[in-house]
Amino acid sequence: ERGRLVLAREGAAAGPPLDGRGQVLALDLEDRPGWVVAALVAEVSGLSGTERASIDPEVVLTRYGVDSLGGVWLRHRVEQLFGVQVPVAEFLVRPTVARIAARILVGLAEVPAGVSPLVEIVEFEEGVI
Repeated sequence: ERGRLVLAREGAAAGPPLDGRGQVLALDLEDRPGWVVAALVAEVSGLSGTERASIDPEVVLTRYGVDSLGGVWLRHRVEQLFGVQVPVAEFLVRPTVARIAARILVGLAEVPAGVSPLVEIVEFEEGVI
């Protein structure tokens, strides 16, 4: 099974392009969830060897053979594809495609691509801190 997992990972890496973030942000808001779910389903399919059509976004990924090692690998792929950091717990504690997709969409909405978060500059009087 270990050999199968390695081969599946190689196939998964050939999935959606590495600019998933740009592709999602170019879509209308209502089209983004479907694209993210489809990209995650493709990754889970490649990782587990399960046909895409058989993967239910609401079903826990362990049902498809994605263990903790697979969860960590999937987290890495999410970071590669979308530039979003999702807490590792989301991939280890009853993970589903739908839950992970929701976290990705929140992450994409927080800071648009190419824009730095606003930083408030606060001046302190000497000795007041």
